[in-house]
Amino acid sequence: MRTSPSARTADLAADARRIVAAAAADDTAYRRLGHLCDRIGHRLSGSAGLERAIRWALEEMGRDGFDAVRAEKVL
Repeated sequence: MRTSPSARTADLAADARRIVAAAAADDTAYRRLGHLCDRIGHRLSGSAGLERAIRWALEEMGRDGFDAVRAEKVL
């Protein structure tokens, strides 16, 4: 059975409230975004900045305890 549009909208609104509450309770994501933008800078495809950003993200996820962190090869 399909969910009605109004029920789906209510579900999405509840999800959005949970995301906003989590962001208000912990500024880790905001600080990381600031680091990425302010310290690493532009990340154009194929650029050195992109490579720095990928390395940084992999290191951050490793420090967070993720055990299967890897970068996918892009051709």
